[in-house]
This record gives sequence, structure tokens and C-alpha cells, in this order.
Amino acid sequence: MFAIPLLAIAPWEHSSASGLDLATANNALALAAPGAGVRISDEEFSSNDYPTDDTSPGAYPAAPSLAKQMTPEWHKYAAMVDRVCALSWNYMRAVQARAGRQAFAARWTQTRAAAAMWQFDSDEDARILQATTVLGKPPAQQFLFASWRANVARRSALFQRASKAAAAGNFDLVQRICRKITRLKTQADELGQRFGLRICTSN
Repeated sequence: MFAIPLLAIAPWEHSSASGLDLATANNALALAAPGAGVRISDEEFSSNDYPTDDTSPGAYPAAPSLAKQMTPEWHKYAAMVDRVCALSWNYMRAVQARAGRQAFAARWTQTRAAAAMWQFDSDEDARILQATTVLGKPPAQQFLFASWRANVARRSALFQRASKAAAAGNFDLVQRICRKITRLKTQADELGQRFGLRICTSN
């Protein structure tokens, strides 16, 4: 099981929104999927059509952006955050599948298996927070993006609470926590779309 401790929202590593570079982008991706070795090329990083509107089988379609008058720098930043979300999500799915096989082989109890799955959700949001810290301040709408990150941090903490509740067999509490998470996710999607996020807000 991969366990990433939940961190408080860290200040952005860059003091000014001077624009992303390829090295910073790849450092963020390394945090989104530790050990996966995923990197992007300069051509991908500079692409102005990510994410595309084409949806591969089994994938969530990109949500519409509600951002107004995005500059190229702002679009590049938002697209990089979307890449972080996509990579972190796919990494979590791989971790879940591996844990599922282990749970079956070792005959985990229902409480142990449920606790692990909620913890993976918490870890996924924690990776997004860490990776977006590395990206630095966005070139526009900094307060809006900070509000979105605060929502992600809150959901990560709630997923961790759900994990602990499941481990204790308190599934009534898990359900109550999940209702809070669902409401927060709806709010996060609205905030994210206003910032220009399309993958982070797609599901």
C-alpha cells in the first residue's frame, strides 16, 4: 500500500507567476505519479490543444472550460494542472488494482479493504496538492485557483477520515463523510472550470 501523508497546503515554491518551464512541469509530474517515470516533451508541454475533445474508450470526457479570455500562459498552466490530475488519477487506479489483487490473495477483511481504498483517494488528492505546489503561482486568477486547491485539501482530509472510519467498521460515518465529499467535489468542479480546468473537473 502506498501511503502519502496529508500535508497542509504549502505556499507555492515560486514567488511570482513568471511562467512554467519544462523542468518544473516534469518535476510536478514526478510527484503526481512517484516512480512511474512519466515525462512530457517540450512539444507536448507547448501544445495549445491539450486536452483535446477526443475521448478514448473508458476515459472521462473533458469538461468544458468556463474561463474567460485566457492568455496563452494561463492556458499552459491550466493544461499542466490537468495533466497532473490525469496522471495522479491513473496512478491511483493502478495502485487500487494492485491492492485488489493483494486483498483477494491475502483474504483481507471488508473493513481493511475499504479502509485501503479510501486512503488511496486521500493520497491521490494529496499528490495533486504537492504537484501543484511545485508548479508555482498561476499567471491569472490566483485566488480562484487557491480556493480550488483548498477544496482538494479538504477532500483529502475527509477521505482519510473515511478510511479510519471504515477500518473501525463505522460505515454509517463513512456514508456521512462521503456525502460531504460529494458536495465538495461539485463545488471543486465549478471552481476548477472557472479557472479553465477540464480534466480535473471531468468526473
